[in-house]
Amino acid sequence: MKLAITNVYTPGNLTEKLTGFALDSPKLGVIEGQLIHFGGWVIGLENPVELLECVFNEKVVCHFSVDRHRPDVAKIFSDNKQAISCGFSRSLIVDGLSDILNYICELY
Repeated sequence: MKLAITNVYTPGNLTEKLTGFALDSPKLGVIEGQLIHFGGWVIGLENPVELLECVFNEKVVCHFSVDRHRPDVAKIFSDNKQAISCGFSRSLIVDGLSDILNYICELY
């Protein structure tokens, strides 16, 4: 199976609630196989982000814990105690999406 990642964006209302974030993967381009790996980091503006929700075409398919050690982020945001464990990493099996021509995946 081949999947094409054609756009990655963050809804404006989410960025207002965050100190910072980055989606390290997936990258734009074609993914071969039945797994999509999601990885990155997120720091809440007022409160720690503990969980991300993965939504495909308005259907919640899984949740990601935000608890991975990210010393690279902690170095940049050294005054923020959330930064040391603000990472997430999760692989998702996408079997069955091949019949969907255009779908939207969202992380909340």
